[in-house]
Amino acid sequence: MRTVRNIWVQHPAVDLVLAGSLFAFLYFSIEGDIFTPTGLQAFLSALSTTAGLVMAAATFVCTILYQSSNPSIKKLISRHGRGVARSWVCIILITLIACVAASALTGLTEATFWAGQIGITLLALVFIEGVRAVWWLNAVFKLEETEHIRTDRAQVREPRFRQSK
Repeated sequence: MRTVRNIWVQHPAVDLVLAGSLFAFLYFSIEGDIFTPTGLQAFLSALSTTAGLVMAAATFVCTILYQSSNPSIKKLISRHGRGVARSWVCIILITLIACVAASALTGLTEATFWAGQIGITLLALVFIEGVRAVWWLNAVFKLEETEHIRTDRAQVREPRFRQSK
């Protein structure tokens, strides 16, 4: 389980593979329009709002991660900086694209089939990126907690050798 999670964190392109699989599944399994034109506009407006909220949360977590003075977090960034940066660029870029695309798809009243398919795929991508951002937030909290435990233990320890008078 841990290996799958590490692969997922290090390679954000997996998100696009999952979304592409969902798009293919929807394309081959659903016949006809998923939404009415009015329902599609409401769905895409909600999707755009959700993508904006996920982007705001992701930006907050990214700021916490990079502004931390915790030695464990600094070590994580120095060791895995490229993967961490790739993950954050993917999160922010995909949520931005989803937000803009959802707004653009709102104008497609004739092509509700394609707009619905793309909208559902974008919703899946936004959900996956939200999970990725929450995973990073959890990692930051765990590293902060670990560092507090280490400093507390270091303060509690008594010296090994007591000085004699």
